[in-house]
Amino acid sequence: MKVIILASLLCVVTSAYPFSFEKDIYSGTKFPKDIPVYFTNTECFGQRVIQLPLDHFNEKDDRTFNLTYALNINNFKPGGPIYLVMDVDYIGIGEYYSSQVNRLARETNGAVFLTERRYGANSRPFERLDPKNLQWLNTKQIMADYETLIRNIKKDQDYSQSKVVLYGLTRGGKFATWMRLLKPDLVDAVVASSATLLAKKDAKEVLEYESNLLKRFGTGCYDKAKTAFSTYEKMLKTVEGREKIKTEFNVCPESDLSIPENQYFMMDLIKMVSYNGELYCKENSNHDQDFKSEIEICNDVSYEKYIDSAKALYLNFHYQDCFEFGHFKTTSSKNQVFGNSAPLHFFTKMCKDLYDTEFDEAKLDKNIELTNKLYGGNQPNVTKVIFVNGELDGASTLSILEDLSAESPAIVIPDQYKIADAQQDSWKDSEELRNARKKIRQTIKSWIGSSD
Repeated sequence: MKVIILASLLCVVTSAYPFSFEKDIYSGTKFPKDIPVYFTNTECFGQRVIQLPLDHFNEKDDRTFNLTYALNINNFKPGGPIYLVMDVDYIGIGEYYSSQVNRLARETNGAVFLTERRYGANSRPFERLDPKNLQWLNTKQIMADYETLIRNIKKDQDYSQSKVVLYGLTRGGKFATWMRLLKPDLVDAVVASSATLLAKKDAKEVLEYESNLLKRFGTGCYDKAKTAFSTYEKMLKTVEGREKIKTEFNVCPESDLSIPENQYFMMDLIKMVSYNGELYCKENSNHDQDFKSEIEICNDVSYEKYIDSAKALYLNFHYQDCFEFGHFKTTSSKNQVFGNSAPLHFFTKMCKDLYDTEFDEAKLDKNIELTNKLYGGNQPNVTKVIFVNGELDGASTLSILEDLSAESPAIVIPDQYKIADAQQDSWKDSEELRNARKKIRQTIKSWIGSSD
């Protein structure tokens, strides 16, 4: 094993924005959208790679790959804690979401490390991804990567006595929790931010939860949104209706909305531009104008093109959901407003189309059962893990929303979405968000024996 130091210094002052190059699910392209630039966080990260085994558990396989990570040691003093922001697809995302960790590091003389996930943008074992060479993208290998990285860091005398705190973002929150569960001698404390811990194939609760959030806008909002989505689904069944939808949502002329898979993407587009149905609940809202102001270019609504672009660009994106976790946000529940365009078989078909014969639904079912059995689902037997979720995040139904114990507390932040706790402080932040961040800092400090 060897660590290769790259001649690179990443400063958040120049890259401190969400890096929200969204995958356009309608055309497969990536584009920046409303990127705000902040100049409040001047922390700098040196970028490095560590050479790791492709397969940690097969001694006969000597293949390796370089896992990209970055570090900020501006505030570090020997013996200070190690903070690891973990499991992002691109190191720049970790930089943006390291703001609160950097604050903790300043207050505790700690070092901050960021790491990509294997198969991330700069950490790919293979130049070209295909269904067969993605088999090493699994929980067991990922957690072995992080364990190896941490143990390698702690070989340095300055870090040998350091406490280790993991700050896991979304999927990284689950891996951080499970590392604390399996390696309590190595991991001292965890912040699991928007961690989807429960593996479940049909995650119908997500859209149920998002639908119920509409009731915040008044007793009639839920019904208004349900009626609107039902109307659009009926329109998709007729030629005339499909043409009206194309005009209203600026859909490209060549998009064939008679194809069932394309109808799913169309309904998902409507869901997105209506802010999960919220626009239907605003008084005096001009829906047509609201939608058109959100859509500036022709939308190519094509399932086939999405599959082709996913295979070419980001085949790793869905892999663990199709093979280990599920997390398919279906419309199989009657207690939601978004219609019926996303049944479970749509998602299993997508897995099949992406991964060909490698995908096996029976194997997915078995892996989901095994995952929950091994790690405890949303009732893990862990201590010194703080579970943080935003009230407006539907995926929080797969997380932990109530304290498991005094040493496994949960925080639900009102009126916030995913990983708001990790983002930079802003004058716009609510008192509840500021208090949540303060509680996280105080809790972590108490767990690692650092004075406030």
